[in-house]
Amino acid sequence: MLQPSGTVINGDFLNYFRIIKFALVLLFVETVLSTVTTLLIGSDNLIHLSFYENLTYQYIPSSITVLVIFIMLARRQADKPLVHALLVYLVCEFIGFLILSALMNEFYYPSTWVIYLPLSLLSLIVGTFIGVRLRTDISVETYIVNSKDS
Repeated sequence: MLQPSGTVINGDFLNYFRIIKFALVLLFVETVLSTVTTLLIGSDNLIHLSFYENLTYQYIPSSITVLVIFIMLARRQADKPLVHALLVYLVCEFIGFLILSALMNEFYYPSTWVIYLPLSLLSLIVGTFIGVRLRTDISVETYIVNSKDS
């Protein structure tokens, strides 16, 4: 029987294909969201936004997007969903760092990481928890329905 590409660690399975797929989806969605925000507000106007406007226009929509993507990941990933979510986040950030550094011709990480990192990690944890709960609730309902039919 063919298994998806991955590694078994402590009896649990790490699905590298799913990690890469979700990291690329996360990177793409965050890039599109950032581009739309920049087009709507204007790149010159982003500099002049207050902290709360910046939070409202950039970080909260990004955090909600990250939350939704990690809910989807946790619903699909039964083994070690938090480890998978963390690896997705790290791979996405690493790819983003490489692309941004290549565009800037220097190693560059935005100074706003102090705001972005905690919000993203909070979204990762909450999204993974919600996704696991949704998967568990659906599994219990399916089990109850199937046991009534028997």
